[in-house]
Amino acid sequence: MIKAIFFDCYGTIISTGTRSVEAVKKILDSIGVSMDAGLFYKHWKNIHRDSISKQKEFKNEKEIFTDDLKILYEHYNIKSNAENDIIYMLNSLFDRSFFDDTLITINKLKDKYKIFIASNSDTEPLMQNIGNNINLFDGVFTSEDLMVYKPAKQFFEKMLNLSGYKNDEIVYVGDSLIDDIYGAKNARIYAILIDRKNEYKENDIKPDAIINDLSGLEKVIEKNLT
Repeated sequence: MIKAIFFDCYGTIISTGTRSVEAVKKILDSIGVSMDAGLFYKHWKNIHRDSISKQKEFKNEKEIFTDDLKILYEHYNIKSNAENDIIYMLNSLFDRSFFDDTLITINKLKDKYKIFIASNSDTEPLMQNIGNNINLFDGVFTSEDLMVYKPAKQFFEKMLNLSGYKNDEIVYVGDSLIDDIYGAKNARIYAILIDRKNEYKENDIKPDAIINDLSGLEKVIEKNLT
């Protein structure tokens, strides 16, 4: 019996919009470098994922972002101070907004299930983004709190232990095939992919279910898990 729903945060219930690319543009403009901000950010995302997967001791996102920017500066032979310039990216993590379907859906689901957030993020910006809607959630787990990042199995084991649920009592909803779907399934949790842009293509990572917006979530749970 499903008792709780765990949501990834960014890209799932909160939109990141174009803020990260805009932050990159501010960085490049501030140091007088003429480069395509979108391509620079795409490279940054790859470095960031690699940094997380290879870290031997836990670092929060603020620390990793700074390390990422240092690597990018070295790669592109940019002479600037990453510790100072990173402020634009860190500021972009705040004031992000819920998707239009988030609050309506969660308010409805709360009548039947406990609702949690489990996110690869630092705690402070996530809590600021949730703001006055914190009462909608029965718990919030961040990688900074758990000291581990998705898709590591330990992330999901820790959130289960702290919330008091077994893996067959919850579903996990996220937008990332690797972090969310692979990670949850590796911990034997029913994993639902939210594919808002309809970009999913058949591959080795197979979600247990796919939805295109949150309005379809309750129907999927009731059809497949009750």
